[in-house]
Amino acid sequence: MLSRNSLSMGDDLVRAFLYVFFDQTCLAQRLESDKTVLPAVQVLMTLPEMNQTSVKDSSLQAILKAFAIPRAPDCNRAEFFAFSEVFATMMEVDLIPPTIGIQALTRFLSISQNRCAAITTLGKSVELCAEHLSDACDLQVLTKLKEVLDTVREDEYRYDVEYISENMRWTRDDDVPPQGLKEPSDLTSQSVDPSVPEAYPNQAHPVPVDSRMASGEPGSQAKGTPAAKPVTSAPAQEAIGDAVASTHIAAAAAAAAAQANQ
Repeated sequence: MLSRNSLSMGDDLVRAFLYVFFDQTCLAQRLESDKTVLPAVQVLMTLPEMNQTSVKDSSLQAILKAFAIPRAPDCNRAEFFAFSEVFATMMEVDLIPPTIGIQALTRFLSISQNRCAAITTLGKSVELCAEHLSDACDLQVLTKLKEVLDTVREDEYRYDVEYISENMRWTRDDDVPPQGLKEPSDLTSQSVDPSVPEAYPNQAHPVPVDSRMASGEPGSQAKGTPAAKPVTSAPAQEAIGDAVASTHIAAAAAAAAAQANQ
């Protein structure tokens, strides 16, 4: 039986990891020094299994809640970038099985209000471990992901889709850009604030980044778009907690998205 002191130490450990993973100041310091969250995740992997499980489950609960918040396509990606980075890194080192992680992202990607966080996280995952995802994921899961990705048509996600498709060695189902998409020359000519970290810093081609992405300035919310609402209902929180605890992350994603978008 665990003593009160042991339980308290466990709680402190979880809080410490959540701070390093998701605190905006810690994220800003990582980006400024061109560091990643991988060292912190590697430290987590050296802990006893019980501690690993506590930290991972608490992290996944926080991540899925963040992903389930409805957002506009041109939202401020800095709001959830830390969650995207941790999720992608955990898939890179198999703390999250890639098949289950991709199932969760596919679920969020299929819902327009949850798409921004999902496609950002997918892009980060592809940047970190595209080959691993191709090798480790079930073919059926990857096929479903590609099908859903092919339905993404918002202008704001044009380069996300191209980056993901290119690095996963996929081709788009359509050769003609759908109506409303900008010409490539228009996209590549957009100015990028050099002080703002790109979504996928190691990519071969630039991604136009809204200069508000990392600044969090008030204008980052699309005009006429309701403010994002967090998942606050008890059923949603219970569904996420139960599903994550049993590693059914895809089911947790579905529950979170459904509750957030009601």
